[in-house]
Amino acid sequence: AAHVALFKMLSIVLTRSARDGLVGFKGDEVQQMCRSLEMVHRCSRRCLEVSYEEVGEDLIALIGSVMERCLDGVIRDDGDVGILSCVQVLLYYSSEVRKAVKHMGKSTVRGKLLGLLLRVASAGSMIDERAKELSLKVISHLGGNGDSCHRRNISSTDILLLDTLIDNAFHSAESVRNNAALGLNNLACHNEHLVTMSCQERVLDAVSKLLSDDCTSTRQYAA
Repeated sequence: AAHVALFKMLSIVLTRSARDGLVGFKGDEVQQMCRSLEMVHRCSRRCLEVSYEEVGEDLIALIGSVMERCLDGVIRDDGDVGILSCVQVLLYYSSEVRKAVKHMGKSTVRGKLLGLLLRVASAGSMIDERAKELSLKVISHLGGNGDSCHRRNISSTDILLLDTLIDNAFHSAESVRNNAALGLNNLACHNEHLVTMSCQERVLDAVSKLLSDDCTSTRQYAA
Protein backbone atom coordinates (compact mmCIF):
# COMPACT_ATOMS: atom_id res chain seq x y z
CA ALA A 1 0.00 0.00 0.00
CA ALA A 2 3.04 2.27 -0.16
CA HIS A 3 1.99 3.65 -3.54
CA VAL A 4 -1.39 4.72 -2.12
CA ALA A 5 0.17 6.41 0.91
CA LEU A 6 2.75 8.24 -1.22
CA PHE A 7 0.08 9.33 -3.70
CA LYS A 8 -2.02 10.80 -0.88
CA MET A 9 0.97 12.55 0.71
CA LEU A 10 2.08 14.07 -2.59
CA SER A 11 -1.45 15.25 -3.29
CA ILE A 12 -1.61 16.95 0.12
CA VAL A 13 1.74 18.71 -0.41
CA LEU A 14 0.72 20.02 -3.84
CA THR A 15 -2.68 21.17 -2.58
CA ARG A 16 -1.05 22.96 0.35
CA SER A 17 1.51 24.74 -1.84
CA ALA A 18 -1.20 25.84 -4.28
CA ARG A 19 -3.39 27.08 -1.43
CA ASP A 20 -0.54 29.08 0.09
CA GLY A 21 0.42 30.52 -3.30
CA LEU A 22 4.02 29.37 -2.99
CA VAL A 23 6.19 30.03 -6.05
CA GLY A 24 9.77 28.85 -6.47
CA PHE A 25 9.80 27.01 -3.15
CA LYS A 26 12.47 24.37 -2.65
CA GLY A 27 10.65 21.14 -3.39
CA ASP A 28 12.52 18.73 -1.11
CA GLU A 29 9.31 17.03 0.01
CA VAL A 30 8.05 16.72 -3.55
CA GLN A 31 11.37 15.32 -4.74
CA GLN A 32 11.51 12.74 -1.95
CA MET A 33 7.96 11.55 -2.58
CA CYS A 34 8.43 11.41 -6.36
CA ARG A 35 11.65 9.46 -5.92
CA SER A 36 9.90 7.08 -3.50
CA LEU A 37 7.02 6.62 -5.96
CA GLU A 38 9.52 5.75 -8.67
CA MET A 39 11.22 3.15 -6.47
CA VAL A 40 7.89 1.62 -5.42
CA HIS A 41 6.90 1.27 -9.08
CA ARG A 42 10.19 -0.42 -9.96
CA CYS A 43 8.35 -3.72 -9.66
CA SER A 44 6.69 -6.57 -11.55
CA ARG A 45 4.02 -6.05 -14.19
CA ARG A 46 1.39 -7.52 -11.86
CA CYS A 47 2.27 -5.02 -9.11
CA LEU A 48 2.15 -2.18 -11.64
CA GLU A 49 -1.30 -3.33 -12.71
CA VAL A 50 -2.47 -3.35 -9.08
CA SER A 51 -1.05 0.15 -8.59
CA TYR A 52 -2.83 1.39 -11.70
CA GLU A 53 -6.15 -0.15 -10.64
CA GLU A 54 -5.94 1.56 -7.24
CA VAL A 55 -4.54 5.03 -8.00
CA GLY A 56 -3.29 5.00 -11.60
CA GLU A 57 -5.48 7.57 -13.35
CA ASP A 58 -5.27 10.03 -10.46
CA LEU A 59 -1.53 9.44 -10.10
CA ILE A 60 -0.93 10.18 -13.79
CA ALA A 61 -2.81 13.47 -13.40
CA LEU A 62 -0.85 14.28 -10.24
CA ILE A 63 2.45 13.49 -11.96
CA GLY A 64 1.46 15.85 -14.75
CA SER A 65 0.85 18.61 -12.19
CA VAL A 66 4.26 18.02 -10.60
CA MET A 67 6.03 18.13 -13.96
CA GLU A 68 4.20 21.29 -14.99
CA ARG A 69 5.01 23.10 -11.74
CA CYS A 70 8.65 22.05 -11.92
CA LEU A 71 8.95 23.20 -15.55
CA ASP A 72 7.23 26.50 -14.75
CA GLY A 73 9.48 27.14 -11.74
CA VAL A 74 6.63 26.97 -9.22
CA ILE A 75 8.52 24.10 -7.58
CA ARG A 76 12.30 24.37 -7.44
CA ASP A 77 13.41 20.96 -8.64
CA ASP A 78 17.15 20.97 -7.95
CA GLY A 79 18.89 18.37 -10.10
CA ASP A 80 15.61 17.59 -11.89
CA VAL A 81 14.97 14.78 -9.40
CA GLY A 82 11.22 15.35 -9.40
CA ILE A 83 10.86 15.51 -13.18
CA LEU A 84 13.07 12.46 -13.73
CA SER A 85 11.15 10.40 -11.16
CA CYS A 86 7.79 11.41 -12.67
CA VAL A 87 8.91 10.49 -16.18
CA GLN A 88 10.15 7.12 -14.92
CA VAL A 89 6.75 6.30 -13.38
CA LEU A 90 5.05 7.23 -16.66
CA LEU A 91 7.52 4.98 -18.46
CA TYR A 92 6.74 2.03 -16.18
CA TYR A 93 3.01 2.46 -16.78
CA SER A 94 3.30 3.01 -20.54
CA SER A 95 5.64 0.02 -20.93
CA GLU A 96 3.77 -2.57 -18.89
CA VAL A 97 0.12 -1.72 -18.22
CA ARG A 98 -2.30 -1.89 -21.15
CA LYS A 99 -5.09 -0.06 -19.31
CA ALA A 100 -2.68 2.75 -18.46
CA VAL A 101 -1.67 3.14 -22.10
CA LYS A 102 -5.33 3.23 -23.10
CA HIS A 103 -6.05 5.93 -20.50
CA MET A 104 -2.94 7.92 -21.43
CA GLY A 105 -4.07 7.70 -25.06
CA LYS A 106 -7.34 9.56 -24.45
CA SER A 107 -7.19 12.88 -26.27
CA THR A 108 -7.70 15.02 -23.15
CA VAL A 109 -4.97 13.20 -21.22
CA ARG A 110 -2.62 12.48 -24.11
CA GLY A 111 -2.45 16.08 -25.31
CA LYS A 112 -1.33 17.38 -21.93
CA LEU A 113 1.11 14.53 -21.30
CA LEU A 114 2.72 14.85 -24.73
CA GLY A 115 2.98 18.60 -24.26
CA LEU A 116 4.80 18.18 -20.94
CA LEU A 117 7.03 15.38 -22.21
CA LEU A 118 7.95 17.42 -25.28
CA ARG A 119 8.85 20.36 -23.03
CA VAL A 120 11.19 18.08 -21.09
CA ALA A 121 12.66 16.49 -24.21
CA SER A 122 13.33 19.83 -25.92
CA ALA A 123 14.57 21.77 -22.88
CA GLY A 124 18.22 21.68 -23.95
CA SER A 125 20.85 21.90 -21.22
CA MET A 126 18.25 23.09 -18.71
CA ILE A 127 17.03 19.53 -18.05
CA ASP A 128 18.87 16.36 -17.04
CA GLU A 129 19.83 14.27 -20.10
CA ARG A 130 18.38 11.09 -18.59
CA ALA A 131 15.02 12.80 -18.10
CA LYS A 132 15.02 13.94 -21.73
CA GLU A 133 15.91 10.47 -23.00
CA LEU A 134 13.20 8.76 -20.95
CA SER A 135 10.64 11.39 -22.00
CA LEU A 136 11.30 10.43 -25.61
CA LYS A 137 10.80 6.79 -24.72
CA VAL A 138 7.39 7.51 -23.16
CA ILE A 139 6.51 9.63 -26.20
CA SER A 140 7.39 6.71 -28.47
CA HIS A 141 4.97 4.50 -26.52
CA LEU A 142 2.17 7.04 -26.83
CA GLY A 143 2.86 7.91 -30.46
CA GLY A 144 0.31 5.59 -32.01
CA ASN A 145 -2.18 5.36 -29.17
CA GLY A 146 -5.25 7.42 -28.47
CA ASP A 147 -8.56 8.38 -29.97
CA SER A 148 -6.90 11.21 -31.89
CA CYS A 149 -5.56 8.51 -34.23
CA HIS A 150 -9.06 7.93 -35.52
CA ARG A 151 -9.64 11.47 -36.72
CA ARG A 152 -9.20 12.26 -40.37
CA ASN A 153 -6.45 14.83 -39.83
CA ILE A 154 -3.36 14.59 -37.68
CA SER A 155 -3.77 16.70 -34.54
CA SER A 156 -1.70 19.78 -33.67
CA THR A 157 -0.14 17.85 -30.78
CA ASP A 158 0.86 15.06 -33.15
CA ILE A 159 2.37 17.59 -35.56
CA LEU A 160 4.57 18.86 -32.73
CA LEU A 161 5.36 15.27 -31.78
CA LEU A 162 6.22 14.43 -35.39
CA ASP A 163 8.61 17.38 -35.66
CA THR A 164 10.37 16.31 -32.46
CA LEU A 165 10.70 12.70 -33.63
CA ILE A 166 12.10 13.84 -36.99
CA ASP A 167 14.70 16.01 -35.26
CA ASN A 168 15.70 13.12 -33.03
CA ALA A 169 16.09 10.78 -35.99
CA PHE A 170 19.30 12.71 -36.71
CA HIS A 171 20.48 12.79 -33.08
CA SER A 172 24.02 11.63 -32.28
CA ALA A 173 22.86 9.28 -29.48
CA GLU A 174 21.81 5.81 -30.60
CA SER A 175 19.12 5.47 -27.91
CA VAL A 176 17.48 8.74 -28.99
CA ARG A 177 17.41 7.63 -32.64
CA ASN A 178 15.96 4.29 -31.57
CA ASN A 179 13.13 5.99 -29.66
CA ALA A 180 12.51 8.29 -32.62
CA ALA A 181 12.18 5.29 -34.94
CA LEU A 182 9.75 3.58 -32.55
CA GLY A 183 7.70 6.77 -32.22
CA LEU A 184 7.47 7.23 -35.99
CA ASN A 185 6.50 3.58 -36.33
CA ASN A 186 3.69 4.03 -33.80
CA LEU A 187 2.40 7.19 -35.46
CA ALA A 188 2.37 5.48 -38.85
CA CYS A 189 0.38 2.49 -37.58
CA HIS A 190 -2.88 4.25 -38.50
CA ASN A 191 -3.78 5.06 -42.10
CA GLU A 192 -4.81 8.61 -41.21
CA HIS A 193 -1.30 9.40 -39.96
CA LEU A 194 0.47 7.38 -42.64
CA VAL A 195 -1.09 9.39 -45.48
CA THR A 196 -0.11 12.69 -43.87
CA MET A 197 3.40 11.51 -43.02
CA SER A 198 4.12 10.05 -46.46
CA CYS A 199 3.60 13.47 -48.04
CA GLN A 200 6.26 15.18 -45.94
CA GLU A 201 9.80 15.25 -47.29
CA ARG A 202 11.29 15.62 -43.80
CA VAL A 203 9.60 12.40 -42.71
CA LEU A 204 10.98 10.53 -45.70
CA ASP A 205 14.48 11.91 -45.01
CA ALA A 206 14.25 10.83 -41.37
CA VAL A 207 13.05 7.33 -42.25
CA SER A 208 15.80 7.01 -44.86
CA LYS A 209 18.37 7.99 -42.24
CA LEU A 210 16.97 5.51 -39.70
CA LEU A 211 16.89 2.68 -42.24
CA SER A 212 20.67 2.95 -42.52
CA ASP A 213 21.26 3.17 -38.76
CA ASP A 214 23.88 0.93 -37.16
CA CYS A 215 21.33 -0.33 -34.61
CA THR A 216 19.28 -3.32 -35.82
CA SER A 217 16.13 -2.48 -33.84
CA THR A 218 16.20 1.11 -35.13
CA ARG A 219 16.28 -0.16 -38.71
CA GLN A 220 13.45 -2.57 -37.95
CA TYR A 221 11.25 0.17 -36.45
CA ALA A 222 11.95 2.43 -39.44
CA ALA A 223 11.00 -0.31 -41.89
